[in-house]
Amino acid sequence: MRLTRCHRLASTSVKTQWIGANLGSLALDDGTTNRNWGFSDQVAALDWVRANIQDFGGDLDRITITGQSFGAIYVTSMLGSPKAAGKFSGLLHRAIRLVRFSVFRMPGAMIFQLNGDKKAQLECLRALPVKEPANLAAQVNVLTKDGTYLTTDRLTLDGSAPIAKVPVLMGMLRDDGAPFTPYPISGDLRTNLINGGFAAQADAIISSGKFPLPSGPDTFLNIFNVTSRAY
Repeated sequence: MRLTRCHRLASTSVKTQWIGANLGSLALDDGTTNRNWGFSDQVAALDWVRANIQDFGGDLDRITITGQSFGAIYVTSMLGSPKAAGKFSGLLHRAIRLVRFSVFRMPGAMIFQLNGDKKAQLECLRALPVKEPANLAAQVNVLTKDGTYLTTDRLTLDGSAPIAKVPVLMGMLRDDGAPFTPYPISGDLRTNLINGGFAAQADAIISSGKFPLPSGPDTFLNIFNVTSRAY
């Protein structure tokens, strides 16, 4: 955690780090270890800010949380988290997509392909050196409905579930999807959209006119520009 004083904005900035990837998403379907560990780190950091920010010239009643890319998903998820309720007064979201928690209910089981006795699974994982799950080629960053930090499948705005009523500013980063987009293997846009996971949407993306193909000298880079923005 790092504190900086921004005099021009008359604000105090706090940057946080949290457990991510497999270790932060290690939710198991055992009724005990089904927690959003990385997300709970963020809530703990918010608690620290509220307890200490006045010592650095900040105002605990005017806390704005902000995140980019997956960090934006985390901070937006705080809108629907009972554990984060009432702890911030505004939110700035900079990412390519909004939030849903139900894609993977128990990502730990998916990461390690766990089956059978849940107690034995947990004992096996606890016996592993921490670097093994952290360094696996298969990495997952997802949130899950754990019943404590997140109690709904998605952000619900119709009044049927708790939601923080604070000002929200949302934006998008054009190239935020580039790291997740495969580089083109052919000079055909449609083929590369299909390879990039847009088999069902490829024709609609091309015909929409919203993702024009650049006219630069590098055909592959031009196609990558389109596929990364489509993501």
